Amino acid sequence: MRHYEIVALVHPDQSEQQDEIIDRYRRIVEDSGGTVHRCEDWGRRKLAYPIQKLFKAGYFLMNIECDPSVKEEIETVFRYNDSIIRSLVLRKNGPVTEQSPILKQIIKKKADEKRQAEEAAEEARKAEEARQAELAKAEEARQAELAAQKEAAEIKAESTDEESQNEDEKDSEDTENAVESISADETDDDKEEVTS
Repeated sequence: MRHYEIVALVHPDQSEQQDEIIDRYRRIVEDSGGTVHRCEDWGRRKLAYPIQKLFKAGYFLMNIECDPSVKEEIETVFRYNDSIIRSLVLRKNGPVTEQSPILKQIIKKKADEKRQAEEAAEEARKAEEARQAELAKAEEARQAELAAQKEAAEIKAESTDEESQNEDEKDSEDTENAVESISADETDDDKEEVTS
């Protein structure tokens, strides 16, 4: 058995079935007694140049160990399958099992995007907390202003009540004084009448 590396480009319209396509070729290898050492789905990527007026395609990579007849069968299936727009089969000296540099790059890019999304979410959360704090401060200031206005109104009402009480007391004193003076006048008149 020999070792081969296969890279194939899947038509973008067939990208939903890319997993099924990969499984089909994996079964071809395994049913013939071969081994799949590495299988990577690189997803949809931009092409270096347009192929059949397409600018993107789904990529996958397989490292297999099989007989040359199985490799020929796979190449024939690639040739007559409309969903495979390009393929490349290379012979390798031994099995390759580690991640490819492209997959490492894809994983790193996804990790960076996830980290950036988490940072953006954290910044948004902090901005929302700051906004909530500002709203809380504004509400406290408004409540304090309302309390001050209420207290000023109460003080004004108390001073108005005190003034009206003072005026009432003054009126009642004036009334009492007037009554006393009237009664004093009457008493004086009575005394004059009695003396005459």
